Amino acid sequence: MEDRFPPPESVLIRKLERSAPQGTKLLLQGHFELASKKHTAYFIDKRVLLTRPHIISELSFYIASHFYSFDIEIVVGPALGGVLFSNWVAYHLTQLYLSASRESISHRFRQREVLGLFSEKRQKKMVFHDQFVRLLQHKRVLIVEDIITTGGTVKKVLREVERSQGYTQGVGALWNRGLVGERELLEGSKCGSFVFHSLVNKNFPTWDKKDCPLCKEGKIPLVNFHKPDTRAVSS
Repeated sequence: MEDRFPPPESVLIRKLERSAPQGTKLLLQGHFELASKKHTAYFIDKRVLLTRPHIISELSFYIASHFYSFDIEIVVGPALGGVLFSNWVAYHLTQLYLSASRESISHRFRQREVLGLFSEKRQKKMVFHDQFVRLLQHKRVLIVEDIITTGGTVKKVLREVERSQGYTQGVGALWNRGLVGERELLEGSKCGSFVFHSLVNKNFPTWDKKDCPLCKEGKIPLVNFHKPDTRAVSS
């Protein structure tokens, strides 16, 4: 069995940065607009991580290990990055429960296959396909996300899980760059409580456009990596 505990945060960050394929960088510095419309001087390019399946698998294993005792039945993540993440976490939870049943650690995990689902953006919501809604009903759910800045996407997924009559047990993240807490994620939710766990909690300042010091200086062009026609070189 692999070590279920991730390395110290500083070691993990260095490992993630070194995992970027040659000619690419995980952490870019410049002037960026995030999906939340906020501006920042630092951009975590999660697309770089998605090129390394073994890294995604390792990170997902750490998340799965943290929520192993929560009796998770379904893992969900927002498209697009959350699709791979949810499937890898579901895979590792399935393997952990299978191992537990073989070792007779707990009979409740016997023959447990954890499903990996995803939600899709539609009219400012993160909705599930009708067939996924049926799968979610009365199931214990883990929500996973790669990068969290404001928590807005996670909150949308949480509301859709509630509408599907699923029971959110926890939220797992790779990087909590906005230092968002459980209280913020619970805003507007009927969910009483859940466990929030992020492998990395490192803050990078963000600003509304009107307050962005980089916009006011006007020296560094604004880059929006969420627009497919954007092409820019950043340090």
